[in-house]
Amino acid sequence: MKKDACLGIDVGSRSVKMAFAEHGKILDFLIFDTPKFYRELCGRTTEGLFIKPGALPYNITGMTGCGYGRDCLGFEGVEIVTEMKAHAAGGVLQTGMSDFLLLDLGGQDSKLLVVRNGKMTEFVSNDRCAACTGRFLENMAAVLGMELGELSAHHLNPAALSSTCAVFAETELISRMASGEPRESLAAGVNYSIFRRVAGMVGRFPKGKLLFAGGVAANIAILKYLKDEGWDVVELKYPRHNAALGCLYLSGRIKKFG
Repeated sequence: MKKDACLGIDVGSRSVKMAFAEHGKILDFLIFDTPKFYRELCGRTTEGLFIKPGALPYNITGMTGCGYGRDCLGFEGVEIVTEMKAHAAGGVLQTGMSDFLLLDLGGQDSKLLVVRNGKMTEFVSNDRCAACTGRFLENMAAVLGMELGELSAHHLNPAALSSTCAVFAETELISRMASGEPRESLAAGVNYSIFRRVAGMVGRFPKGKLLFAGGVAANIAILKYLKDEGWDVVELKYPRHNAALGCLYLSGRIKKFG
C-alpha cells in the first residue's frame, strides 16, 4: 500500500523536480529528465497532462506546480503558481530568512529575485541567452571532455574568453584548445564567464544574503567567485528542489523545514 503524499512539482525545461510531503513533513525528493517525464510518466487529455497511475511511489492527495511547463499541467485540483513566487517561498522555507536575494541559474534561463519580509518585491530575469545556464555548462564540459563536477572545480587562472554568446563560446574553446591552452584554465574561464554575467545581475543591489538555487548552484567555482566578491552566499540544502519546496509552502502543506 502506497503512502499518501502531497506533491510540489517544478516542471523545468531540462528537468522536473518533485518534493513530497505529508502531515507537514517532507517525505522524499525525485528528479526526472523533462523529456522522460513527458514520455514515460505522463498521459494527456484535452485538459492537459496527467501522471499515469502507479508512476510515482506515493498516492498523490494534492498538487501545486510551477515552472516552464506549468501551463501543461491539467491535473484535477492542481494549483498553479509562478516560478518566481515558488522560489521566493522555497528560500524562506529552507533558510527561515525573510530578507535576501535569490539567484536561480537553471537549465535554460537565469533570474535574480529580491525578497523582503518574505515576499518577492522585484526580479531580474534573462531567458534570451543561454550563457548563464546549465545547458551552457553541459555544452562546454562536452567540448573540454570533462564531467560537470570536474569542470565546476576549476577556478584558478581562468582563461579570458571573449565570446559572450553560448554558440560562439564553443567555437572559441575549440580554437583555444587547438592552440595548446590548458583545459584547466579554459574550464576556469568558462566558470568565470558565467560569474561575470551573474555579477552584472547581482551587482545592481547592495551586498547581503544571497541564496543560490538551481542546478548551477553545485558549481564550486562560481560560488567561490561570488564569495570572493564579497557576497554572503547561503548554500541551500536542496538548491535544485527549491521551487518544488516553495510550491508545498505556498499551498500551506508544509510550514517549516527539517
